[in-house]
Amino acid sequence: MDSKTRAALRASANALPALYQIGKEGVTEAVCAQVTEGFNTRELMKVKCLLKTLPCTVREAAEAVAESTGAQVVQTVGGSIVLYKYNPELHEKKKPAKPQKAIKPQKAVIAKKRTGVARPPARAGDKPSTARKPRTGTASRINGKSRNG
Repeated sequence: MDSKTRAALRASANALPALYQIGKEGVTEAVCAQVTEGFNTRELMKVKCLLKTLPCTVREAAEAVAESTGAQVVQTVGGSIVLYKYNPELHEKKKPAKPQKAIKPQKAVIAKKRTGVARPPARAGDKPSTARKPRTGTASRINGKSRNG
């Protein structure tokens, strides 16, 4: 494993919770079996070691777990071990099932004026309106004057 890959794995392992603990018994067959089973669903895993009761060093425990599970040790920091094992099943691209095309109902097109007010769609026999309506703004109400008159 090259240093760039190891750095990327260390970065993504920061957010992972520890899934298993190694305690006063040390690295046992039960711990190795659990870690091996955990690699069925993930590739990157964090394991905690209880430093006060661990009979060996954290690095020795990491090497023992990695050897028995076929994984690689990415990092050991304090009482944490980060392990990586490539899982080809997780990298297979599954072809998504083709969705059936649903028939969508067609929507009526609504024409809009410049003001943005929607009006109903034109019908076949309607004539377009050419007359302008007088504006009814506040200025015409205050002055009592009409612009069209």
